Amino acid sequence: MSDDLVKRLRDDSGDWLTDLAADRIEELEAKLASCEKYRDAYNEMGRIGTEAYRDLDAKLARALEALEQIEDTRDTLGMIQRLRRQQSDMHTTLAELKGEK
Repeated sequence: MSDDLVKRLRDDSGDWLTDLAADRIEELEAKLASCEKYRDAYNEMGRIGTEAYRDLDAKLARALEALEQIEDTRDTLGMIQRLRRQQSDMHTTLAELKGEK
């Protein structure tokens, strides 16, 4: 769009003021292009950061689930050990009642 304006300004009768305006337009367009590249790069970094956050959040959720399973297993093992002790105690008591000990 501004290329047409720059061309018209340059095609003018060689007036230094129009050449100066054309130069300024080109300078601003170059800055705009640079800003757009930075904007795109920042957007990409934001997307990557969001993905990384989601990935870490999912990993944390899996780690917590694994810890809960370990806790459940530990509780189950503790219950099994208590039951074995009780079973042993019952066998001992039964053996004593039968006069085997």
